[in-house]
Amino acid sequence: MQIGEKILNELDTLRKRHDGVFLGSPSNSMDSLHPKKVKVEEDLIRVEVEVLDVDRLGCSINKLEITKLEEQTRGENTCQSIKQESEEIKKRITYLQENMKIIESDALTSTALFRSWPPETRDNSIDYYEINLSGGHSMPFERYRFDRVEKKRTSIPINLTKDIFSRLVNDLACIMKG
Repeated sequence: MQIGEKILNELDTLRKRHDGVFLGSPSNSMDSLHPKKVKVEEDLIRVEVEVLDVDRLGCSINKLEITKLEEQTRGENTCQSIKQESEEIKKRITYLQENMKIIESDALTSTALFRSWPPETRDNSIDYYEINLSGGHSMPFERYRFDRVEKKRTSIPINLTKDIFSRLVNDLACIMKG
Protein backbone atom coordinates (compact mmCIF):
# COMPACT_ATOMS: atom_id res chain seq x y z
CA MET A 1 0.00 0.00 0.00
CA GLN A 2 1.41 3.39 -0.99
CA ILE A 3 1.55 6.36 1.38
CA GLY A 4 -1.36 8.09 -0.42
CA GLU A 5 -3.64 5.15 0.35
CA LYS A 6 -2.41 5.03 3.94
CA ILE A 7 -3.29 8.67 4.55
CA LEU A 8 -6.68 8.10 2.87
CA ASN A 9 -7.31 5.25 5.31
CA GLU A 10 -6.53 7.63 8.18
CA LEU A 11 -8.95 10.19 6.72
CA ASP A 12 -11.66 7.54 6.39
CA THR A 13 -11.07 6.49 10.00
CA LEU A 14 -11.44 10.12 11.06
CA ARG A 15 -14.68 10.42 9.05
CA LYS A 16 -16.13 7.21 10.53
CA ARG A 17 -15.14 8.24 14.05
CA HIS A 18 -17.31 11.33 13.62
CA ASP A 19 -20.15 9.55 11.79
CA GLY A 20 -19.50 11.41 8.55
CA VAL A 21 -20.42 14.75 10.14
CA PHE A 22 -18.73 17.69 8.47
CA LEU A 23 -15.52 18.00 10.45
CA GLY A 24 -15.76 21.76 10.79
CA SER A 25 -19.42 21.76 11.75
CA PRO A 26 -20.37 23.45 15.04
CA SER A 27 -22.76 20.55 15.77
CA ASN A 28 -20.09 17.89 15.87
CA SER A 29 -18.17 16.84 18.94
CA MET A 30 -14.81 17.94 17.58
CA ASP A 31 -13.59 21.51 18.06
CA SER A 32 -15.71 23.50 15.65
CA LEU A 33 -14.20 25.10 12.56
CA HIS A 34 -10.70 23.84 13.32
CA PRO A 35 -8.92 21.57 10.86
CA LYS A 36 -7.80 18.19 12.11
CA LYS A 37 -4.19 17.16 11.54
CA VAL A 38 -3.52 13.70 10.19
CA LYS A 39 0.03 12.37 9.90
CA VAL A 40 1.55 9.25 8.30
CA GLU A 41 5.23 8.31 8.11
CA GLU A 42 6.81 5.79 5.76
CA ASP A 43 10.26 5.27 4.25
CA LEU A 44 11.68 8.41 5.92
CA ILE A 45 8.84 10.54 4.51
CA ARG A 46 6.19 12.27 6.64
CA VAL A 47 2.86 13.30 5.13
CA GLU A 48 0.87 15.75 7.21
CA VAL A 49 -2.52 17.11 6.18
CA GLU A 50 -4.86 19.66 7.76
CA VAL A 51 -8.31 18.25 7.06
CA LEU A 52 -11.50 20.31 7.00
CA ASP A 53 -13.90 17.66 5.72
CA VAL A 54 -13.96 14.13 4.33
CA ASP A 55 -16.78 12.28 2.64
CA ARG A 56 -16.98 9.08 0.60
CA LEU A 57 -15.90 10.87 -2.61
CA GLY A 58 -13.31 13.44 -1.57
CA CYS A 59 -11.79 15.73 0.97
CA SER A 60 -11.36 19.39 1.73
CA ILE A 61 -7.97 20.30 3.16
CA ASN A 62 -6.13 23.47 4.22
CA LYS A 63 -2.62 22.21 3.71
CA LEU A 64 -0.63 19.17 2.67
CA GLU A 65 3.02 18.95 3.67
CA ILE A 66 5.58 16.34 2.67
CA THR A 67 8.77 16.22 4.75
CA LYS A 68 11.94 14.20 4.26
CA LEU A 69 12.87 12.85 7.71
CA GLU A 70 16.42 11.74 7.01
CA GLU A 71 19.34 14.08 7.33
CA GLN A 72 21.07 14.90 4.09
CA THR A 73 24.07 12.74 3.45
CA ARG A 74 27.43 14.42 3.39
CA GLY A 75 28.29 15.78 -0.02
CA GLU A 76 24.70 15.73 -1.26
CA ASN A 77 24.12 18.67 -3.57
CA THR A 78 20.98 20.38 -2.27
CA CYS A 79 20.92 22.77 -5.23
CA GLN A 80 20.89 19.81 -7.64
CA SER A 81 18.17 18.17 -5.55
CA ILE A 82 15.97 21.28 -5.81
CA LYS A 83 16.49 21.34 -9.61
CA GLN A 84 15.50 17.68 -9.90
CA GLU A 85 12.46 18.13 -7.65
CA SER A 86 11.42 21.20 -9.66
CA GLU A 87 11.59 19.26 -12.91
CA GLU A 88 9.61 16.39 -11.42
CA ILE A 89 6.87 18.73 -10.16
CA LYS A 90 6.45 20.23 -13.64
CA LYS A 91 6.41 16.75 -15.19
CA ARG A 92 4.16 14.91 -12.70
CA ILE A 93 1.66 17.40 -11.25
CA THR A 94 -0.48 17.95 -14.35
CA TYR A 95 -3.89 16.77 -13.14
CA LEU A 96 -4.97 19.65 -10.87
CA GLN A 97 -7.29 22.50 -11.93
CA GLU A 98 -4.22 24.43 -13.06
CA ASN A 99 -0.71 23.28 -14.00
CA MET A 100 2.27 24.19 -11.83
CA LYS A 101 4.91 26.68 -12.99
CA ILE A 102 8.13 27.71 -11.27
CA ILE A 103 7.88 31.34 -10.14
CA GLU A 104 11.12 31.78 -8.19
CA SER A 105 14.24 29.74 -7.62
CA ASP A 106 17.20 30.56 -5.40
CA ALA A 107 20.25 28.33 -5.57
CA LEU A 108 21.87 30.11 -2.62
CA THR A 109 19.08 29.16 -0.20
CA SER A 110 18.08 25.99 -2.11
CA THR A 111 14.46 27.06 -2.43
CA ALA A 112 11.95 27.12 -5.26
CA LEU A 113 8.41 28.49 -5.42
CA PHE A 114 5.76 27.00 -7.70
CA ARG A 115 2.34 28.43 -8.41
CA SER A 116 -0.45 27.25 -10.64
CA TRP A 117 -0.47 28.83 -14.06
CA PRO A 118 -2.63 30.24 -15.34
CA PRO A 119 -4.38 30.86 -12.01
CA GLU A 120 -8.15 30.89 -11.65
CA THR A 121 -9.22 34.51 -12.03
CA ARG A 122 -12.47 36.10 -10.95
CA ASP A 123 -13.66 39.69 -10.95
CA ASN A 124 -12.01 40.62 -7.66
CA SER A 125 -9.74 37.68 -6.86
CA ILE A 126 -7.13 35.26 -8.12
CA ASP A 127 -6.96 31.65 -6.82
CA TYR A 128 -3.84 29.53 -7.16
CA TYR A 129 -2.02 26.50 -5.78
CA GLU A 130 1.43 26.95 -4.28
CA ILE A 131 4.29 24.54 -3.58
CA ASN A 132 7.29 25.88 -1.70
CA LEU A 133 10.38 23.65 -1.92
CA SER A 134 12.67 24.35 1.00
CA GLY A 135 16.21 23.00 1.16
CA GLY A 136 15.25 19.63 -0.28
CA HIS A 137 13.55 18.51 2.95
CA SER A 138 10.11 20.14 3.04
CA MET A 139 7.32 20.62 0.51
CA PRO A 140 4.11 22.37 1.67
CA PHE A 141 1.19 22.44 -0.79
CA GLU A 142 -1.56 25.04 -0.29
CA ARG A 143 -4.18 27.06 -2.18
CA TYR A 144 -4.49 30.83 -1.86
CA ARG A 145 -6.86 33.59 -2.87
CA PHE A 146 -5.49 37.04 -3.61
CA ASP A 147 -8.17 39.69 -3.13
CA ARG A 148 -7.53 42.42 -5.70
CA VAL A 149 -9.55 45.00 -3.78
CA GLU A 150 -8.00 44.47 -0.35
CA LYS A 151 -4.58 43.53 -1.80
CA LYS A 152 -4.49 40.61 0.62
CA ARG A 153 -3.71 36.92 0.26
CA THR A 154 -5.52 34.27 2.33
CA SER A 155 -5.37 30.51 2.44
CA ILE A 156 -8.46 28.76 1.02
CA PRO A 157 -9.56 25.10 1.12
CA ILE A 158 -8.32 22.62 -1.46
CA ASN A 159 -11.13 20.33 -2.62
CA LEU A 160 -9.96 17.07 -4.16
CA THR A 161 -11.47 13.72 -5.03
CA LYS A 162 -9.95 10.86 -3.08
CA ASP A 163 -8.26 9.55 -6.23
CA ILE A 164 -6.61 12.89 -7.00
CA PHE A 165 -5.64 13.42 -3.35
CA SER A 166 -4.01 9.99 -3.14
CA ARG A 167 -2.20 10.51 -6.45
CA LEU A 168 -0.96 13.94 -5.33
CA VAL A 169 0.36 12.55 -2.02
CA ASN A 170 2.09 9.65 -3.81
CA ASP A 171 3.64 11.93 -6.45
CA LEU A 172 4.88 14.54 -3.98
CA ALA A 173 6.26 11.84 -1.66
CA CYS A 174 8.04 10.18 -4.60
CA ILE A 175 9.52 13.53 -5.66
CA MET A 176 10.69 14.23 -2.11
CA LYS A 177 12.36 10.79 -1.84
CA GLY A 178 14.37 11.59 -4.95
